[in-house]
Amino acid sequence: METGVSRKGKAMKLAKFIIVLAIALFAVACGDSGADDGGPDGDNIDACSSDSDCTDGEQCYLLTHTCEVFCFDNTDCPDERVCTSEGICGDAALCSTDDDCQAGESCLWDDAYNAKVCRSLIDGDSDGDLTDGDVEDTEDEEIIEEKCPTINVKPGLVNFGSVFINESTVRTFTITNDSNNNVPLIIYGIYYDPIEYTSEYVLDPENLVSDDSFSISRGESVQVDVLYQPIDGGIDTGKVEITSNACGGGYVEVMLQSEYKGDAFIGVSPASKDFGNVNLGESAVEQEFTICNTGKEDGNRILTISEISTTSGVWDNFKCISPNCVTPQVPPLRILPGEQNCETFVVKYQPQSLTEAGYYHRDTIQIFNDSDLMSERRYTIDVIGKAESSTLFLHPYPVDFGTVSINTSRERLVTLHNSSGTDITINLISLTEKEEGDNCDMFALGEDVDPVQGSILPGNNAQPAEFTIIYTPTEKATHTCWVDVASTLPGAEHMQFPIIGVGKPANKPPVALVALKSHQQPMDPIMYDVPVDDDSYWNFYGDISYDPDAEDLTHPISEYIWSVVSFPPESQSTIKLFGTDGMNARIAFDVPGIYKFQLTVKDMEGLECEDPFLIEVNVVGDQGLWLIMDFTPGDPGILAETAVDCDLGLRHMVSGELCNDDSINNAGTCMRFTHAICRMSKTSPGAQVSTQEQITCEYIEDGNWNIEVALDEDCDNVADWQTIVKCWGTHDPTVTVKIYDSNVYEVEPLCPPLSTQLTYKGDSQQWLFQKKNGVWQVPPVPIN
Repeated sequence: METGVSRKGKAMKLAKFIIVLAIALFAVACGDSGADDGGPDGDNIDACSSDSDCTDGEQCYLLTHTCEVFCFDNTDCPDERVCTSEGICGDAALCSTDDDCQAGESCLWDDAYNAKVCRSLIDGDSDGDLTDGDVEDTEDEEIIEEKCPTINVKPGLVNFGSVFINESTVRTFTITNDSNNNVPLIIYGIYYDPIEYTSEYVLDPENLVSDDSFSISRGESVQVDVLYQPIDGGIDTGKVEITSNACGGGYVEVMLQSEYKGDAFIGVSPASKDFGNVNLGESAVEQEFTICNTGKEDGNRILTISEISTTSGVWDNFKCISPNCVTPQVPPLRILPGEQNCETFVVKYQPQSLTEAGYYHRDTIQIFNDSDLMSERRYTIDVIGKAESSTLFLHPYPVDFGTVSINTSRERLVTLHNSSGTDITINLISLTEKEEGDNCDMFALGEDVDPVQGSILPGNNAQPAEFTIIYTPTEKATHTCWVDVASTLPGAEHMQFPIIGVGKPANKPPVALVALKSHQQPMDPIMYDVPVDDDSYWNFYGDISYDPDAEDLTHPISEYIWSVVSFPPESQSTIKLFGTDGMNARIAFDVPGIYKFQLTVKDMEGLECEDPFLIEVNVVGDQGLWLIMDFTPGDPGILAETAVDCDLGLRHMVSGELCNDDSINNAGTCMRFTHAICRMSKTSPGAQVSTQEQITCEYIEDGNWNIEVALDEDCDNVADWQTIVKCWGTHDPTVTVKIYDSNVYEVEPLCPPLSTQLTYKGDSQQWLFQKKNGVWQVPPVPIN
């Protein structure tokens, strides 16, 4: 077992051992000096002058003239003895803290052992400085420097217990520097792997300590938070890893664990309901339904109810009158196991029309939930009722105006039915406040009510009467009132029918927004240099569109309309919708060109956004390369053959493969199907022929390329005196390189021309040119 001794320390011990061994051999050569009476060596094994004075397995340590077992680690020493840094088996006990030592001992650093060992305190004081303790130690007293600090992490297991699904809790573990020295504890990293374990644990959610290394002074502590938010049933475990400069390697693990979360099942009582017969015009019959989570009561799995509605989506003859019957459920009902946690809702049966004998009004109430049993996630309740007779009745019942903007009016035409067997006289129709909180000043009767008042209303519903009710809210609130009908109907001379309306601020148009990731920040509406790829789709998320009138951060958009503004004529791409109500779009860009499309949204009242979100995508093909190099010739004056010759080249930076007029084949082609297909369409073996070179490439792979120009010949140099003469007519050439996309037959270059001046033969200039996702990143960058 190693005790913190480094390789360097072992090397030092080996060197010391060799020195001691050499001294021992020298001593043996000098004769026997180990006998006290002239006898042979070994008479005194405590004192020695050579190894022969020692027992087997020991060597004579000439610095102290004692017999010891030389060692390189603790395996070389007898039991209960420890190898010191000097290579000697000492008798000190290794330790980590004072708890590892016997009474009266402290765990202290010892350089000889290169470790912490148990030492007795001379004066019995507790400071561990091995000095006389007659005088109280002070804070200014020098603390023994140790070579590593001691780390203490508690608890080693962080138990989060039972946490409700989609709720969260935070637990903490503490890192303490427990050293009795002033060496700081350096925390190199605190790491949790959410992929290997579970993302339901979040280490250091406020990002206070886990990102960078930090130090902890002696006796001080740092607390680290872990957030746990379960998203499903079961027990979750994880592990936090801490690395530091602490003794023993500095690696510590903290285990994370949650408790049983159980399961959730839905139970509804009653499972169905027959409301019986209710005469039109009479009071509604109400039924309370109870929803329970029938999962194990010792669990903590929540049953979430997201919606209570009818299969038709309309509450008509049957109507839920509880506030939790909304679509969608915001906030959702959250039900824990146990009868004490059950939720209720109330449905009333108020028939809107007569039923024939033997027939019923029927409906199905559906309860959407997240039960662990898939078949119960749309739980249904069948309800029936009948109305075989009636008296005086106002339709619709109630008169519901819905939501109306403040200081605007909405009218409803209502019908008064006499379903009794006799004709009656309608004496008066008025608005009355029947219950506390009614606001009849928000409602008014239309002028068409006057002909109805004082008229005869025939029996058996032979000829209903019509009139108008008007709702004009002046404040943001829910308003209620009652229509009172005074008539000659026996036993029902006054009947009241409810009116309801909700006033809200003036409707603001919704806002259309699009993101490249679901529920993220809006995208830039213009996208440049998107590569062609008809096999891959780009997703555009309209789920961040919203209605500024909405509350509770909801986005009640009623309609998402994606439309093409313009696509390239050759494109076969279409917009494919996905997500609820087609809120998101998916498009593959199959040909180069400009793609324009937009999202328009409408709110629940049908009001359309003022500005559709218009997206413009500039799609580029796999760009080719067309290089044109022009250079100035020499002075053709008296010696035309002295004209300069410049070379153009294109180099693949990974392989080093170069395409120029020295590497082309007979067809003028190079780099064929390796990294590109390139052709020298024009070369310049001398100014008499041309002062231009061209390279055209296709199928160029992504990566780094070099555009190179070089001065190959500035004059003939058959002999020195001839060179001097013939070079009189040359000039330093100016080289210009223009860059085009060879796949686009247009005259616009990809970037401004590259230009340089070359002076002597062998002069060159290079530009780094990068191709990424099929697109050249311009301009090229000079690299020499």
